[in-house]
Amino acid sequence: MEGYVESAATGIISALNIAKLLQKEPMIALPPETMMGALVNYIINASTTNFQPMKSNFGIIPAFDKRFKNKHEKYLAYSNRALTILKDFITNNV
Repeated sequence: MEGYVESAATGIISALNIAKLLQKEPMIALPPETMMGALVNYIINASTTNFQPMKSNFGIIPAFDKRFKNKHEKYLAYSNRALTILKDFITNNV
């Protein structure tokens, strides 16, 4: 990862997971429809022969099956889906 926000967020997630591992609790795995979940998924599944650092971008988030009129509508749909999924994740996992 390249950006400061992405690096700080993954560091926090890593620290939380180390604490959970030491306490023998299930670790946190954010949904891939969220930006942090997508970044972690990218790192876990990246090519070992040609790894490329990645900043946050909508290209690593699972795509929709439908087409959108424009980028604004598409990115708003990504954001709304992520918020809905993240609220459900927090309700059921925290």
